[in-house]
Amino acid sequence: MPPIEHYKGREQTYVKHYFLEHYLERVAYRIGSFRDDFCYVDCFSGPWKAEDPEFGDTSVRIALEKLNSVSRGLSEIERRPRLRALFVEKDPIAYKRLLHLLRDHAGEVDAVSLNGIFEHHLDDISRFVGSRFAFYFIDPTGWDLDMDNLTSLLRAGQCEAMINFMFDFVNRFTGDQRPAIKQSIDRYYGTTEWRAHLDSELRERELVELYVKQIKSLAKFDFASYTRILKPQHERAYFHLAYAARHPTGILKFREVEQKAMPEQDRVREQAQHEHQFQRTGQQSFDLMPISDTISKGLMNERTPRLKQSEELLLQLLARGPRTFAEIQPSLMEIPLVWKSDVDQLVINWNKSGRITLEGMRPRKRKPRGEQIIRLAK
Repeated sequence: MPPIEHYKGREQTYVKHYFLEHYLERVAYRIGSFRDDFCYVDCFSGPWKAEDPEFGDTSVRIALEKLNSVSRGLSEIERRPRLRALFVEKDPIAYKRLLHLLRDHAGEVDAVSLNGIFEHHLDDISRFVGSRFAFYFIDPTGWDLDMDNLTSLLRAGQCEAMINFMFDFVNRFTGDQRPAIKQSIDRYYGTTEWRAHLDSELRERELVELYVKQIKSLAKFDFASYTRILKPQHERAYFHLAYAARHPTGILKFREVEQKAMPEQDRVREQAQHEHQFQRTGQQSFDLMPISDTISKGLMNERTPRLKQSEELLLQLLARGPRTFAEIQPSLMEIPLVWKSDVDQLVINWNKSGRITLEGMRPRKRKPRGEQIIRLAK
């Protein structure tokens, strides 16, 4: 990752790029370890708003650097898959920058580009991917992305996707009474159901969960979830990163990145707030947070109801009959901010208390395993 200094005033983008870099590394290594091809597709690539003259603070450069790093790492274990990348950008000025960036930094990645509106290039993208595994990074600037077009692309073949749900932007217009605005949001969701959630006390959560549910259902993914990215200066969501996969490993790896990214979000937000206060008052009131995995009070407050939700879901799943731990684990980790260690500990605690039975637990084994059967105690 480039230094945080390149993201002043847009710390939320730093957190988004942190997710992209760390998840792309995991998925490229995972797929490249046993397949001969891996495709990365950036559907709204830019580059935009770069502070670094070398574009190090853009999704394009971050992806290229990471893919080249993965290529070198795989070659050390005698794996040499073809790593391919496609970048789509509609703005002609940004596209010219993109061409220079690809020319200078593609390295070992087979990188190509398309100039034009993403939705006009769906067939081109499908041909580029073919039967290969693809990871889609979809980061529009607003809601100019119809659900039908998005899910028609993601429905085909083996793929995973990370999608920026621009909550702050969408939320500002959900109360707009102009028919054209309402209809455009209808297309963004692929349904009019969003209108029923505008007066809810859980408006934000319901709006994002409807969007994620639509992607999961219409694109036929097995797992889908999201994570909340906050405004640097306020305790409100700027956007949510939605994520979808067809294999349970995907959701486990996404939560693994989330577990590392959330303390990092706390750190950069505290730094941004500190600098804002210093500019306003001229007084330095506290020291900056060091890099750590410490969970802040605010993050813990967000996690607490989610952990309770995981307990309720575990009870619902087991009420339908016995399940293996491999079935239980990814289902619980679809819940935001519920991590692998949380699921392990929940099952261990319930087993110790006699609430469930965990069959096949070997002596001296402290963590549940995938093949072990879990059932409610009689």
